[in-house]
Amino acid sequence: MVITWGRLTCDIGCTQIETDFETCYDNCLQDDNCIVAHTSGENHCSTCRAEYYFAIQSLSAENSDGMKVAIKANLTECPVSPNSTFYYNDYTIGYSDEAWHIFASSSGPFKSCPCRHNTFNRALGDWCIRVINGTVNYQGAIDGCAALGGVLSGIESLEEQFFISTESSSILDNSDVKEGSLWLGLHRSDSCLKENSTAPICTKVFVWTDNFTIGSQMIMWSLGEPNYVDQVEDCVQMAIYSDILSGNMSDVSCEISTAPTLINTIRGYVCGQQPS
Repeated sequence: MVITWGRLTCDIGCTQIETDFETCYDNCLQDDNCIVAHTSGENHCSTCRAEYYFAIQSLSAENSDGMKVAIKANLTECPVSPNSTFYYNDYTIGYSDEAWHIFASSSGPFKSCPCRHNTFNRALGDWCIRVINGTVNYQGAIDGCAALGGVLSGIESLEEQFFISTESSSILDNSDVKEGSLWLGLHRSDSCLKENSTAPICTKVFVWTDNFTIGSQMIMWSLGEPNYVDQVEDCVQMAIYSDILSGNMSDVSCEISTAPTLINTIRGYVCGQQPS
């Protein structure tokens, strides 16, 4: 393993344990799924799984505050210079912008999802998804995703739906409510909006807005939805619960954030972006 002074920039995929660095290092060595061991202080250590991307900020001994990192590597010679590129099984470890980057070799150099996003393989390529907590209207959700460098996301697979539902349950578990809704990147078609059409077809014609979601198989309407009440329900929310998984959707006004019923009150939104 390569041991250096450093700080994890994102701890997703890591398990925190109360132990010294040497024990943490040994635990990682014995675990085939571990690729990084990191200490952020005395008797506080993390072991991180190989299926996640990591960026590790390089530190000097003087400004490290005791933070060290051990990275698995297929090496026969030491030391490793900061500008070296080395490997561990199917992973590449490279140095750029004063940080070590660890990524699957097949994904190309340094392309990854931002911290707290999960990666999904789509028909058009990899897509990063994160569920954000917040009671905002549709435009507020668009702005929130843009601040993270992304857009409101659609849903392309059951795997994505399961992730979003699970993350949403965690949001509700940290609040006093047991149900609510999320904004999705799903909107009534532009043709119906422009024409302000009351044609029956406009009740049911919706499009994904992220320009990266393919297919309509994951548009799962609640009973009686969409119903286009007063021809103002142009946006789509997905119901979430603290104790069950759900994907049921309803068309609603883009202006709502709170509602008379808990289930229709917005509790968050789903952001997406391509790895970079």
